[in-house]
Amino acid sequence: MTTMALPFRTTCVLSLSHAARAMGLTLALALATALPGCGEPAPAVPPRAAAPVPALTLTLDSASQPAALTIPPDAGQVSLRLPGELGDVDQLTAEISPADAPDEVKRWPVDGASDGSDGAKASVTLPAFALPPGAYRMTVWQGDAEVVQRYAFQIRP
Repeated sequence: MTTMALPFRTTCVLSLSHAARAMGLTLALALATALPGCGEPAPAVPPRAAAPVPALTLTLDSASQPAALTIPPDAGQVSLRLPGELGDVDQLTAEISPADAPDEVKRWPVDGASDGSDGAKASVTLPAFALPPGAYRMTVWQGDAEVVQRYAFQIRP
């Protein structure tokens, strides 16, 4: 007797006699599909864990030169930290637009930030792809009418 493995969705092993082998592969395939467990879908392979997505942080300062950041291609997120007293962060919204296209406004929520050495009490986190290289302006609003702070920053190529 000869044992022969045939590739199906799940591997099926057949024991074929010399006579069965002489009849050809068609018989072997017919026998394989008739065996219990043959032809059933393969068990699902668990997905690989995604590699951690790097996050970048840039602290903005309204009183100095625009802060600058280079975003590497594998960056997932950018966190813009906002120092100073901004009020209740639950009431804040950030509007970010390219400096040369102020009508292209994107709105982002403002979140609380842990107090770090930079004095930031709020931050805006957005996907890195939303900030192609260029100069940007950010306006932080409380509600719909009150401007709390304005910032400028640069994303380098």
